[in-house]
Amino acid sequence: MFDRNQRRETLRHYADLGIVGVKVDFPQNPNFYWSTWYQDFARDAAADKLMVDFHGALKPTGTERTWPNVLTREGVRGHEWHITRYHRVLPGEHDTILPFTRYVVGPGDYTPTVFTPRELQGNSWSHELAQAVLFTSPFLSMGGYPPTYLQNPAVDVIKAIPAVWDETIVLPGSEPGTMAGFARRHGKDWFLGVINGTTARPLKIDLRFLGAGDWKLVSLADDPAKPDAFARAERTVRSTGSIDTTLRAQGGFVGWLRPAQ
Repeated sequence: MFDRNQRRETLRHYADLGIVGVKVDFPQNPNFYWSTWYQDFARDAAADKLMVDFHGALKPTGTERTWPNVLTREGVRGHEWHITRYHRVLPGEHDTILPFTRYVVGPGDYTPTVFTPRELQGNSWSHELAQAVLFTSPFLSMGGYPPTYLQNPAVDVIKAIPAVWDETIVLPGSEPGTMAGFARRHGKDWFLGVINGTTARPLKIDLRFLGAGDWKLVSLADDPAKPDAFARAERTVRSTGSIDTTLRAQGGFVGWLRPAQ
């Protein structure tokens, strides 16, 4: 992918096959040549109407404003670090910091939301699912195996999570290193995502940001008995109410709110 002639030939071949985007990995340290390469690759991919995910990449630098076909890039210590085969574990507070640091400057390919029990390494399923709400990326490349999503009790919520958001509210109690909680709206639907750090704590979410009327809530809270399960509930709520639950250490919460009518 570094040699321009080879790159143009390969990208054209992919486009002719009907492929709509590429995920390119292992760029080298960003000296002058490789820093220029990001622009050149985006330009060449755009010529063949290919979208791009720069994996293993340096932090965002605004490339997507010139080349909107660049959907996302890694530039983050994500789930590839938190993996058993590499014998690595992320600090328990890591995920509570990223929404206020790395994700302020642009989308990130964290490869979130892994449900395989042995790969949780301290996280809960609710924590993992909340990553897909908090870690914004127009191309959300989840890091697990397809059956673990298709057979998961949260599959309806996973399918409903949008690519982009119209509005974001930071929930009270959020603090980098402690807890990160966001309410995000896409169209008429709201998604709540909360990631907890290393200390278990109660969680109360005031729903006054909702509009008038009844709202259908799908609630996916931590199961107190085990990390690889949800305490799932469905009920009708109003803006005058609240959601009350308990977060495990390295736990989380996800809610999906839709107008009842």
